Amino acid sequence: MVRVFFLLVLLCMPFPALAIPSPDFLGPVLAWVAAMTGIVTAGIGVAFSAARRAFASWKISRATWILGGVSVAACAFVLVLIAGAFRYQSFMEAYHRSVASIWPTNPPVVTTSSTIPLPNPSATIGPISSRVSSTKLLVPTQILRDVTADPSWTDQVTVLDIREPEERLIGYIPVTTTRIRYGDLVHGATSTLPLDRDILVICWTSMRGSEIATWLRTHGYSRAFAIEGGLQGDESHEITGWIDAGLPWQGDDRWSARFVNFEYLTRAEAEQLQDSGAIILDLREETSFAKGHLRGAVSLPIREQSTQEIETTIATLTPKKPLLVYCSGWVDCFYGRVIGERLKARGWDYRVPYRDRPDGTWMQTRPMESS
Repeated sequence: MVRVFFLLVLLCMPFPALAIPSPDFLGPVLAWVAAMTGIVTAGIGVAFSAARRAFASWKISRATWILGGVSVAACAFVLVLIAGAFRYQSFMEAYHRSVASIWPTNPPVVTTSSTIPLPNPSATIGPISSRVSSTKLLVPTQILRDVTADPSWTDQVTVLDIREPEERLIGYIPVTTTRIRYGDLVHGATSTLPLDRDILVICWTSMRGSEIATWLRTHGYSRAFAIEGGLQGDESHEITGWIDAGLPWQGDDRWSARFVNFEYLTRAEAEQLQDSGAIILDLREETSFAKGHLRGAVSLPIREQSTQEIETTIATLTPKKPLLVYCSGWVDCFYGRVIGERLKARGWDYRVPYRDRPDGTWMQTRPMESS
C-alpha cells in the first residue's frame, strides 16, 4: 500500500509543471522542482518499504508507517522548494545578463499586428499621465494649466478635437490639433492617433469627450483623457472648464446662439412645414427611428454616423427644399442644429429644429410609419 501511494506521487508530481506555458521562465524551474520532488518521494517510499520489512517484528501499525512516510516526504518537498528558489534566482540573473548584452537601452517597439503597434516601453508617461492616475478619465483644468505652461506641451500631447466642423467655427484651441469627428472615430478613423502619447479629447461639456476617451482606452489607447467640465465648464457643479480657466483659446467664449439658448419651431410651424412637403430629417437614434417616425422622414443620426454616411444621405435629398428637423432629446436636437447650419450654408431653407417630447407626443398625432 505504501509503495503504491509513493508511486502515484511520483507519477503525478511532474504534471502541474506541464500546465505552465512554455514562454514562462517559471516553467523550467517548476518542472525541476516537480521532478526532484517525485524522485525524493519515491526514494523515501522505497526506503520506508525496506525498513518496514527489516523491522517487521516491531509492532508498528500501518497508519504510523504511512504517517511517518508522509511527514518525511513533506520535509523533503520543502527542502526541494528552497533549492528550487535558489535555482530560479540564479536562472533569472543569468537571463537578465544575457538580455542586457543584446538589448542594452532602447528595445525596439514590439508589433502585434501591422496596424496597431504597442507603445515604446521607454515612453510610458507624458505631461498628463505623469500627473494623474491611470484610472482617471477626466483631467481637472488646474492640472491642465500646469501642462500648458510648458510652451512645447503639444510635442508630447495629441489634442483631439471630436466636434463637428460647424462647432469649430465658434472657437478652437490654437495649437496643432488632430480633428476627427465623434462619428468617424467610432467607425475606425484612428490611424493618425499615437499609442505612446497622451491624448486630450476636446468637446464642449466633456460628455462626448469622456465617451470617446473611454472608447479609445478599450481600443488600446491607454493614455486617453478628457477635460473635466469640457471647454465650457459646469456651473451647476462648480466645475471650471478650459475657457474659463484661461487656457489657450481662440474665438467666442460661449457656444453661440446657433446651438443653444434659442426657440425651437412651434408645433404649428412644424405642421405647416410638413404639410407643405418639407424634407423631414429625423435626428434620433436609429433604434428609435425604426420603432416609429413621421411618414416620409429620412433617418440622419449624425452623431453615430461617419462623414461618408452623412454625405451619402444628403446626396439623396432634393436640394434646397424646406427642411423640418425633428428631434426629441437634448443630444439629437443639438446635432439637429449642427446639420441645419451645414445645409443652410449649402442653400437650404432651414431655421431651427422642432423638438418633440421624448414619448413622441406630436409625432403620434401625425401620419406615421415604422421600419
